[in-house]
Amino acid sequence: MSLVLLLAPLVLSPVEPGAINVDRLLDDWTGQPYVLVDRAVKGADHKGPDDLSGRVRVAYTAEHLFFAVEVKDDHFLDGGYRRGDRLELVFAPAGAYVTRLE
Repeated sequence: MSLVLLLAPLVLSPVEPGAINVDRLLDDWTGQPYVLVDRAVKGADHKGPDDLSGRVRVAYTAEHLFFAVEVKDDHFLDGGYRRGDRLELVFAPAGAYVTRLE
């Protein structure tokens, strides 16, 4: 199953250097805005947020871009590349429109 994330409405301010630690813990992300992702666009039988959902946070400093992703999935499907459950980040220039996930 795939979820689509649109970060366009998310307004960010830079964080101080050292404010975000890359350590798999999200305690230093408290107060950072997030986007709720809870609608599947690819895959079958999505039963709502308890089935598959997530929160994505983005932060930046003058030198780094950080992403923190929390995912709730009632059943992880390990299918490797292009099969099964996965996280994909797609970057596109302003004004571009992604028409499909492959």
